[in-house]
Parts: sequence; C-alpha cells; structure tokens
Amino acid sequence: QLVIPVILFFVSIASAQFRDDVMIVVNDNSLDSPQVGQYFADQRQIDPANTCHVNVPAGYFITWDEFRSLRDQIIDCMQQDTIGGMTPATCADGDPPYYCQASVDQLRENTSIRYLVTTRGVPTRMVVDGSSLSSPSAPTSVDNYLKYWLVRYFASDVTLNFTQRRNAFGDGRSMRTVDTAFDGELIVSRLEGVDLASAKTLVDRAIDAEGRGIYGKLYGSKYGNIGGKAQWRDYAANSYVYGDLTTGWRYQLGLFGESRAECIDYLDQPASNASGKAPDTCLARMTSGDDPPPGRSSSREPNPFDAMFWLGSLDGQPTIGSFNDFMNWRKDESCAVTLCRNAPDPGACRAASTDAFREINTDCMGVADGFWGYNFQSFPVSYFTAWPTAWYHNSGDSFTSLGGGDNNRLAFPDVRDDFGRTDSTSLWFGNRDQVAEPLCFAGADFAGPPDVSCPDVERMMINQRIYLPQQAVNEADPQQYRIGLWYRSADLASRTLRARFWVREVGGGATALNYGTLNFATVAGDNDWTYAEVIFTLDPAVHTHADKLYDGIRVRLEMSNTHAGEIGIDDVTIQEVGSGVELAVNRSFDQGHEQVSAGDHASNFLSRLNGTAFFGSLSHHQSGGHSFDQHPMETLLYFLRGLPLGDAVWWAENYNSGVLYGDPLYSPTSVMLHYLNDQDRVLDDMQALLGNTVNGRDPARVDTLFEVDYCPGSDFFDCDAAGSWVPTALAGGGGLVDQPLGNWDVTTLPYGQYTIRLKVISTDLATGRNQALFDYYPVTVGYPLPEVSGLLVDGNDPTTLTWDDQTMVLYDIAGGMISDLGNDQGYAQSVCLHTNNVRNEYFDQRTPPGSGDAYYYLVRAKAAGAGSYGNAKTDGPDPRNELDLANLCP
Repeated sequence: QLVIPVILFFVSIASAQFRDDVMIVVNDNSLDSPQVGQYFADQRQIDPANTCHVNVPAGYFITWDEFRSLRDQIIDCMQQDTIGGMTPATCADGDPPYYCQASVDQLRENTSIRYLVTTRGVPTRMVVDGSSLSSPSAPTSVDNYLKYWLVRYFASDVTLNFTQRRNAFGDGRSMRTVDTAFDGELIVSRLEGVDLASAKTLVDRAIDAEGRGIYGKLYGSKYGNIGGKAQWRDYAANSYVYGDLTTGWRYQLGLFGESRAECIDYLDQPASNASGKAPDTCLARMTSGDDPPPGRSSSREPNPFDAMFWLGSLDGQPTIGSFNDFMNWRKDESCAVTLCRNAPDPGACRAASTDAFREINTDCMGVADGFWGYNFQSFPVSYFTAWPTAWYHNSGDSFTSLGGGDNNRLAFPDVRDDFGRTDSTSLWFGNRDQVAEPLCFAGADFAGPPDVSCPDVERMMINQRIYLPQQAVNEADPQQYRIGLWYRSADLASRTLRARFWVREVGGGATALNYGTLNFATVAGDNDWTYAEVIFTLDPAVHTHADKLYDGIRVRLEMSNTHAGEIGIDDVTIQEVGSGVELAVNRSFDQGHEQVSAGDHASNFLSRLNGTAFFGSLSHHQSGGHSFDQHPMETLLYFLRGLPLGDAVWWAENYNSGVLYGDPLYSPTSVMLHYLNDQDRVLDDMQALLGNTVNGRDPARVDTLFEVDYCPGSDFFDCDAAGSWVPTALAGGGGLVDQPLGNWDVTTLPYGQYTIRLKVISTDLATGRNQALFDYYPVTVGYPLPEVSGLLVDGNDPTTLTWDDQTMVLYDIAGGMISDLGNDQGYAQSVCLHTNNVRNEYFDQRTPPGSGDAYYYLVRAKAAGAGSYGNAKTDGPDPRNELDLANLCP
C-alpha cells in the first residue's frame, strides 16, 4: 500500500527538540514584539537562535524603503543562523548588499526556515514604490511580500502567483508541508492583538485546541456569485478532484457529515423567507454566496452559534456590518446576555471575560474554541483595531459607509481608561507600543547599533454620524452646528487639528454634502487639556434639492496630515446652536467599544471573541480584494486532513495583499484515508486500509473512535441522499496517524465504483462534547472482466499457450523467468510478450531457457477495461497486483 508521509510533526511538545524550521521576527522598537516572540518560542520550542531582532518603525504602516530594510535585516538573520555556516553570498547587483539573485538563491536552496512568524509591533502594511500593478498606491501586505521576497529575487513589483506547491499536491495524494527549496516560498503568519495579552492568547488557544480537539459548526458558502470559489482542484492536471465549480461546494457538507435534506434544501429558497434559513440543528450552515452576513436578521443564519469555521462570502467590510449583528455570534443558541454591562453582576462578568476590553460577556458571545475564519471581501482585515462606541473610520463622503480599507497611515483609536479630563477615560491617537526612543538603521550596516530616530507616523481621523428628524434648511436663518472638544498632546509634530462636516439630504442617497473643514487649532509639542470649537453654518445654495430637506449630519475629527507623537481628545460636543441639545454620542469615550468599522474582522474575532486565527485581504493592491478567494474550501479540507494552518491558508494563493493572523503551526486534526495506489484500485478481496484518525492530540484530554463505511458510487453526496452507506465492521479506537484500520472484505462486491467513508468521532473528556469529522475516498473494486481460466502450456517448439475463450475480448500475454520470480519473490522482471491478442492461443517463438530454468506466463483479458493477471485470494496483497497497476502491455 502507498503510505503518504503527510505529517512530520505529530510529536508532543514535551518530548520535542527545538524546531529549527521556524523564524520569529521581533521589532526592538516595539515594547510588545519581543515579548510575543519569546512567548511563542517558549510554547512552541523554537530554536532560540531563530529569533530575528529587527529595527524598523513600530507602526502598522511603513514605507517601501523601510520594508526593504526589514527584508534585508531578515535576510541577514537567515544568512547568519540558518544556512549551516556557509559564507553568505555577496551582492554586486540587484539591491545590494543583501538582496540579489545570488543571495536569495543561496537562502532558498540552503535555509532550514520554512515558517516565518511576525509579531505584534512588526509593521503590517506598506506602499510599494513604483508599482505598475492595480491599485499601486494602496498599502499592501508586508507578510505577503516577505513570503516570497526573502527567497526569490524581484527587480520590480510583480504578481506573486507561483504554482510549484499547488501542482505538487496533485489530487491531494501528495499533500505535504512547505518545501522552501522546491516551492520558493515561506509560510508567513502574524501573532497580533489589540494588546500584548491578546496576541499571546493566539498561541495558547492553538495549543489548547491541538490537545483536546475542535468542536463546533461550519459556517460555509457556495461562493461564486461575484468572487470566491468553493472547489477542490488538481492544479497540475487542471481538473476537479470533486464535482465542478457549481457542485464542489457540497464537499463542505461532507466534511461534517451533514446529509439531512433540511440542511441543504433551504438554499433553494430566498434568505429573507423563513424557509430559506439554515436550521439550528445543521452541522454545516451554508450561504448561497451573496446573502447578508451571518448574524443579520435577513441572513440565512440570523443566529450564528458554536462556530468552528467561517468561510464568509461578501459578509461585509466592517464586522458583520453592525455591532448589533456582531453580537448575534454566540457560543450557544440559548444564551441572551452578550454584554457585561447588562449582566446580573457586571464586575464578575468583566473579570471572567476574554474580551481584551472586558466588555463582552464571553460566556455567551463568542465562537467555538479553536475557531478560524475567512471572509471574502475587499479588505475585511485591513486595520487591526477596535473602535469606540459610535465612532468609526471613513475617509470618503458617504453617510452610510463605515469606511474603506486602503487609507495609508490611519491612526488607530486608543481609549485610555486611566487618564481623562474630568473622568478616567479619553481617546488618544499615538503608538503606546513603541519604545521611548525608537531607532532604525540609516543604511545597510546592521553590525552596529541603529543610528537614526524613526518614530511611528500616522494620521488621526475619526467620524461620528448623527441621524436627525427630517427638516428643511432655514433659508432666512440657516441652522448652525457647534463642534467642540478638549485636546491634549505629547511630543506632537506641529499639525492642524480640524473638523470636517457633512449634511445628508433627504433623497440624496448615500453621499452627503461635504461642507469642508474648519480648524480648531495648530497643535505642537506638549499641551495640557485645551478647549477649542468651530461652527458650521448651513448654506441653502449648496443643497441640491428644492425642498432643502436633510435628516443627518456627519462629523470627522482629523489632523491635517500625518504626525508623530500623540494627540488626545475628550468631552466632545456636537450641538445645533441655540438648541441646547447634545447630539454627540459617547462624547467622553466612557461607553466602551460597541462599534464596528471597515477592516476590523480579525481584531474583533480574535481579540474580542475567543477566535484562534483569521485570514483575508488587507488591500486592493494587485488583488482587487480577492486574496484567498480561489481556495477557501481547499484550505478547510487540507487543514482537516492534517496540514498546519499556515500551509493550508497560503496553499494555492495567487494574490499580493493577504494576511494570516494566528499560529501557522496550528494543527489539531488529521482525518483522512490513505490512498491505495495511483489508480485507486482495490486489488485484493481483503483490502488493508490505512488512515489518520486524529481530532485532538493529547489522549489524556480526548477520546477518539473511528468507523469505516462504503457505498456504491463515486460521490458521497449521492450516497448521503440515497442513504446507501454500508458498514464495513471496521471500527475501533483512533487518535493515531498512519493507523491500520483493518481489512475491508470485498469478496462479494461486484466490479464497480465505490466510495469509502472514514468517520472520526472525538469526545472532549473535560466537557463531554462530541465531534464527528469525515473523509471520503472513491475507489474501483474488482475488474470488468473475469480472470483467464484453463491456461495450458505444451512442450512443443514453439511453446503453445491456450486458455478458455471469453467472448469479444482481446488478450495480453506477459511473462518472465522462473529464476527471476524466485529471486525477487515477485513479478518485477515480467515483460509484455504480446498485446491485444485476438485469439485464445499464443505461440512463444523465443529460444527455450537454459537448463534448470523455465518461462512463466500470465494472461489477462481486456475490452473496455482490463482484467487481472491473477489473484490468489490470500489474506495479503497478491504479488501480481503491481502488474495490474503498471499496465505492462498497453
């Protein structure tokens, strides 16, 4: 049998030696980055020499030159510690002294590194100078570029679409982890959080799930309406492994064993109808690909609960579209209290909460332990931050939009709960994670200390929209709106603090009238709390409708340009002059983070709920927002088969703007049947089966069983629909890789196509939860023609062979020397003597063998298909099986 060496890392952490195939990148200009890196190294037993310390700005965004410095510092680390003491190649061309064809060729061919882990405080996005790709000025993914730019040489920005790894997988039978030398890529993943603790937690959650297994539901998608594909392809053969582009999505159901009609048929009904909703009991709850996001009342899953995986399709740029909808993501279908402020004991709720801000009741609101998610959208993960209640990001003129994802240098809001003007809270824009004196390298000499100041540079920009009763502009005495705030600064570069104002016309659509900006003050250096205000007066002349009706205003507080240092605001006021009515919401920033804004999926699911990993598009650069959209289902199925998350997420990726947040080594499961042979043929009456039966790797925490069934036909979906699965009586304890599952008795089965199903059932010994995961293997049992019988050999010259005739068939005759047969205990030396013989006799014209030896002969029949050269029907494999597979006589 062919045993696939799928996983090479199924060893317990306690017994493992240091891993030398992982490099951790930490930024010494960040307070948190070295701590996150050290924590990951300790928990995953990474070689201490494989922590690469870099000095680049500690912000979320950097320039192209700063990316080049980051790249070169990592190359330097790899040259020093991962190529076995070789003398690093020198660069006379390219981008010297570190980046050229010779240096990256040397790294690619010799480095031990396969996985690169970036950490909180290492920049996430940059603008590629001189790019000719689409959306050239959109800041794209640092990680996506490091993935290739460390082991391939590029003279300019190119589409990062390389086929070595996806082609090597074939139809899945050659699944493997990344091979840097052959594939020309690294697996890159990021340990990030809204604070230090939440970044570390990603490691803890992955390791915990690996120990006890994963339990929950799939929230999947058919994809395919605008973008995204639910498919399983053989990229080398340019063919589908399962189904096609319209039916491939069904494999998601199969992975979870979901075969009930009510869990499939609802997809044929509109999502807005009760009959179009996914029943709560479904193990895989699917969308059509363009439905509203799970959690919204109009969606197919208005109550997403117990989510283990989420393959989202067009499910919003901001998380689920609104915070109210986001609150519907819950751990079970019965809990009701999602926020600690509404809990019977708010203090106890906050103490127990795993939300980084301790505002969410995570006993109720959350996802399943071990969860990972993906949402196909332009930039659902573009900004790793959370926004204060009623405040959000939007750089355009839309009144309804909660922002876009390609705003370079956007400053992230930081609500401080220990420092305010009149209470303990205020809102700040600055980088509290960077060290007091951040230093970078002026050039490419990394041997000495960094020598140039490089503080993070960003731009404050935050909005609030206010809905008003419908009213007309008073043309005689136009309405005025006062916007006031208190500001404070620390080490701030001189910039103008200002307000921008919009008015939404009734009937004007999403776009509001832009009234421009008014300046509060020019702010520089250090300032104590100072009050400033501006007044906007409505102008009837700029309103485009005769009735002058409007029903909302929008305010953006912003700095005139990017800035280093910190700016804080507090006690914001927005009032119509003369009304005395306060319109601003959460004006003192003491009402938490009950808000979503574009690009915050990863931060919300990972730092606020209890998610383990999230991936998606950061940007429109080159990708148009389509990062990972070609293979989300393949990522899921290969992950469940045992591929580590990093390998599974980046597999077959062909865009430039993706990012993966989470532990790339995360691998709690391996559920798969091993392939029998290249032709997927069952050749013996008692066919030995092998498989991986893992969901949870710690036998002290999880109990695992397996069952094997089969059904006639090559599509599990048809077997499910017909209820035609037949037990094989192969069952037992699981939890192993390369596990003998027993011998499948096919003695009574007629020739034909069959599907083998492996079911792995795990039980969490602490909670009692059960989970079943499945794998399927279509095979051919038997031969289309019976074995040749009545074979006789006479002793004449020439030797004559005769056998019983089979109607309307041809015959292949093979043979060899009896001495060879004895020496190698098989038929490896057999040769084809004649193919497509039309009669049931054959004359061997060869010279007789020498004394003490003899010829042996094998005959098979063939028509539309071929029969067997013979099967002894013993318990073990027949030695002639290899001849049947080899097609000795074509």
